[in-house]
Amino acid sequence: MPTRAGLNVLMTDAHMPPHQHGSHHGDTRLIRHAYGEGEKYVPLVLRAQTLWDELSRHNEEDPIFVRSGVINLGPADSTFLANVAHSAEQWQLNVEKLDAQGIMARWPEIRVPDNYIGLFETDSGFLRSELAIKTWIQLAKEAGCAQLFNCPVTAIRHDDDGVTIETADGEYQAKKAIVCAGTW
Repeated sequence: MPTRAGLNVLMTDAHMPPHQHGSHHGDTRLIRHAYGEGEKYVPLVLRAQTLWDELSRHNEEDPIFVRSGVINLGPADSTFLANVAHSAEQWQLNVEKLDAQGIMARWPEIRVPDNYIGLFETDSGFLRSELAIKTWIQLAKEAGCAQLFNCPVTAIRHDDDGVTIETADGEYQAKKAIVCAGTW
């Protein structure tokens, strides 16, 4: 936490997080380690996984990350699946390759064409995103972070002295601001 490093931190949000107005909205987010979009993302997602696991230790009765496994399905000649397999091999990720019959035998509720394969990532799973937000907010509060919720930021000004954050409740000065606006 930044406050442990001697920083004064103010968290702001136009609403009371978690809420339905942010990119964090919804119960879950899929976390996969082998990437069809390219292996360059693997180190980032593995570091994120380490941090999600660390956060999960603060909430062991109600897990934040669930290792359910993730199955990537598609035609055997799929470029995406070839990239998944390559990134798994490159980073020594635990991925099991299944043919169509193997997929349907393991998961009878899934039906795929004969030319499909599946790449099952056993260590991947899903993040309970709103629970993660609640946990972070509580940990930040316990660490001494000030919190200003249900208070929209109306402007951010930058000058030689740092930044000024304008809200309906007043102005706040800081050396730096981190904006996590998502799609909003």
